[in-house]
Amino acid sequence: MRKIIFILVFILSANLILAQTKDREKGHYYAGVGYSLVIFTNSDVSKIYPVINLNTSSFLSEINLNAGYKFNRNVALEFNPSFVFASSNNNKGFNYNDGVNNYYYLPNKANLFTLPLNVKMKLYPFAKPTFSFVNNIFLGIGGGAIFINEQYDNGVYAQETMYQTNPIKFETYSNSFWRYNAVISGGYDYAGTIGLGFEFSYRIVPLAINGPVPVITSIASNFNSVNLSVKASIGFW
Repeated sequence: MRKIIFILVFILSANLILAQTKDREKGHYYAGVGYSLVIFTNSDVSKIYPVINLNTSSFLSEINLNAGYKFNRNVALEFNPSFVFASSNNNKGFNYNDGVNNYYYLPNKANLFTLPLNVKMKLYPFAKPTFSFVNNIFLGIGGGAIFINEQYDNGVYAQETMYQTNPIKFETYSNSFWRYNAVISGGYDYAGTIGLGFEFSYRIVPLAINGPVPVITSIASNFNSVNLSVKASIGFW
């Protein structure tokens, strides 16, 4: 009888352990929102859009949304849109050649809107079957389309050294276009049903040089940026 009881307990325990293992391997959906500081790495772009705008005492920031599915402890796939609304009046300008004239343009106000629509694959290389802090460390790679819109109220000068004099004219210029972008990232995800995480990412956005109007995306070679993010997420088990 003792042997039979022992065998039954052993079988029950084995089944319980197996069930717990399977539960940990079950996939689940998740969603979240994040806030990022955006640091443009191209010097032409960062002159117009600094991460800290001292004139307005504001930060260049991005709102991130995400919705995804974690297949198991090692792999997740998510849809990751985000957007930037920014306004800058930092009194730094740029030269632009329209094919006829080469003028210096000084934005009195520069408005930026971006909308990346990305899909991201996330890998958790250190995840273990048992609970561990390293389970939620991830590496990510993704990409997709990005919409960029700029609108400037420019003062137009014959040359840079004359920007403290009266401009030739004031003119409003705008440009909108779609490009592709790629993102590589790393960070720490939420743990459990609700939690906080952080992410460090680098976005690559090549630009078509010699754009049609005097805004910074017409002359810069790229719109690349480093993003430092804090995220809140909820899992649906």
